[in-house]
Amino acid sequence: MSKLLRAMAVGYFGLTAGTTLAVERRAGDSIADGIELTSACDSIASDECCNGVGCGEDVSLDLGCGCPSLWTVRAGAVIMKRERPNAGVLAVSDPGNNPISNTADFAFDWTGGPDVSIVRQTASGNAWELRYFGILDAEANRDYGDPGNFNILPYGFNTSNSLTANYESTLHSTELNWLHPFSQRVTWLAGFRWIELNDHLTYTVGFPSPSIIDVNYNMQNHLYGAQTGADVALWNRGGRLTVNGIVKAGVYGNSADSNIYEIDNDGDVLSDGGASSSHVAFVGDLSFVATYQVTPHFALRGGYQLLWLDGVALASNTALLAKKEIDKNVIGTDGSLFYNGALVGGEFTW
Repeated sequence: MSKLLRAMAVGYFGLTAGTTLAVERRAGDSIADGIELTSACDSIASDECCNGVGCGEDVSLDLGCGCPSLWTVRAGAVIMKRERPNAGVLAVSDPGNNPISNTADFAFDWTGGPDVSIVRQTASGNAWELRYFGILDAEANRDYGDPGNFNILPYGFNTSNSLTANYESTLHSTELNWLHPFSQRVTWLAGFRWIELNDHLTYTVGFPSPSIIDVNYNMQNHLYGAQTGADVALWNRGGRLTVNGIVKAGVYGNSADSNIYEIDNDGDVLSDGGASSSHVAFVGDLSFVATYQVTPHFALRGGYQLLWLDGVALASNTALLAKKEIDKNVIGTDGSLFYNGALVGGEFTW
């Protein structure tokens, strides 16, 4: 319940902040620097064109307030970095119980992925937006050398002569939003979002034989839920450059699965365990996007995005729980995760 209340509070804060940032002004009102805000119809002779009907090639694009485009397609990439896992000692020497591996050892590299969206304007002035982006194969690796005898509970290893670790994480996000212009600067949004998060930690233990054993912690998160938010025009002087801030918050159902298993170098499963959970999760999304209009139908886009997931099953958390419980049939669903990075791409309108 605390996660649900936190999600509602953050969502409410995001919407309130968006409204506060946007100063509501009617057409014809002036601002301090003498620039006058005009309505979308002021630069167009026909009311029909203003309603999205009859906007052809003979109608020039009035940057900032002109005849609305029916279709917008955005294509580009996200370049994101995942934060380190929370600290916790996982592998220790035996005897001695001295730390060998900590879950905070894993520093992820910057990772790219596709970012594609389609927006369809409706005759009523609202719009529908479909967006997909992926953060593909974020990876961190560590080499711990020769650990000797050690434990990664519930597993113990004797006469080992090498220990390496690989942590991989992949995220896919798909969302469908309804966009409703509230004012010239604020657009409310509400929609459905589906997020797939795969988190996988592998320890590879080497022996003199030579032979190896892989200890795997594989987590699958399937998040489905509703989100609300706002798109706020932070900078729009009627020129080629605009800057928008977009905030989204949502409550999700998370169907999560864990699989903890050992395999040898022949691929044979030596031991296997796992668990499942269905629980409430939260997703918050904040981005700042600058758009530069190159031609009436093409613009360049770039910006920053911060993504927060709370209430997800992470390999690091579940590995620490398995160590604490000395049990393979567990799943840790209290994970919190941040991604942040750049957005780059182009925008086509017609």
